Amino acid sequence: MFNQNFKKMLLIICFISVFVFGIKQYQENKAYEIFISHLITNNSQELIQGILYVNTIYDELLDTNELTNRQLNLLKSYTTNILQVFQYNLGLAQQFGLYEKRLEMKKIKEDLNEIDKFYSHLLNRDSKVDKLDEELVTIDLNLMEKLKYINELNELWLHSIHENIDEVTQQGNEFVFNTRQFQEKYGNHSISNRFWVDLLIDISAIHKDFLDKYNIYSIQGVLR
Repeated sequence: MFNQNFKKMLLIICFISVFVFGIKQYQENKAYEIFISHLITNNSQELIQGILYVNTIYDELLDTNELTNRQLNLLKSYTTNILQVFQYNLGLAQQFGLYEKRLEMKKIKEDLNEIDKFYSHLLNRDSKVDKLDEELVTIDLNLMEKLKYINELNELWLHSIHENIDEVTQQGNEFVFNTRQFQEKYGNHSISNRFWVDLLIDISAIHKDFLDKYNIYSIQGVLR
């Protein structure tokens, strides 16, 4: 009798232990999912805002035919941020087996690096060290053509964002990003929503179409 009760007690203890362990594992997995989801959401927001800010600067450039050192520095900063988000989100997508086309995304990363270097060259081409923020960058016809190519590519990415992200709306000639709605929609569970992967795929396809249009292997083909 004692042995039977002892065995029952052991079974109950084992069951409770397994149950508690399962709950703990679920909570840890859920916490990890929320943590990664917040990273994806915040990264994607930074990507969207970066492309929107670049578009705003280029709109001003094409409207006035002028570019200040401050704007040029911002273009370089936004390009660096966009590259970092691409790399991070792509790494997560590959880690979770959601995206395998590494070669196509490699081209985007290489071209973003080229654009970043292009902006750095413009910032450093003058011997003057302390440049005023509102001092104008010298733009000739050749440079303007190169800037227009970058703008065209950024506009393609912008339209991709508009098509894929409901919280980016077009009001007249301007694009507006509702970050509050975006965070509420994706904040805790973006890892289980493919919006960020679909955006990578769409931008990758658009980027390839741009290169094919000009029959070039990389953006360097129109920036040289």
